[in-house]
Amino acid sequence: MARAEPPTEKPAKRRAADPTPPPPPQSWDERLVDGVVARRREVGGVLLFLLALITLLALVGLTQTGWLGWWTRLLRQGFCWGALGVCMFLRAVGLRVAVGRVPPPFGLGAGRLAGPVLLIGTFLALHTPSGR
Repeated sequence: MARAEPPTEKPAKRRAADPTPPPPPQSWDERLVDGVVARRREVGGVLLFLLALITLLALVGLTQTGWLGWWTRLLRQGFCWGALGVCMFLRAVGLRVAVGRVPPPFGLGAGRLAGPVLLIGTFLALHTPSGR
């Protein structure tokens, strides 16, 4: 049905959109956190590398850190001399994670490195119970 009378009220005019105020500037700690979050993989790799380096120094006896005592005892009891190899492996993993997309040197992939690592681990396991 059509209306007989035109509407008495005029449609409201569109107002210009209120400009939203700009966000407050970020503080130095917010910028730092944003930068670290963007690089969390690299930060994790560097921290793993440093932990492995400090653990290696503690295993050799060059540092006496109290907070690494339980960790080094666990590695020595679990792996004996292989604890040094575990530390070297953790250092390599930390570097690999930190540098990211760099191709492996000499075309060595994880599969080619797993064989010698398993062989060394087997020899360590056979040597440790014999008491030699």
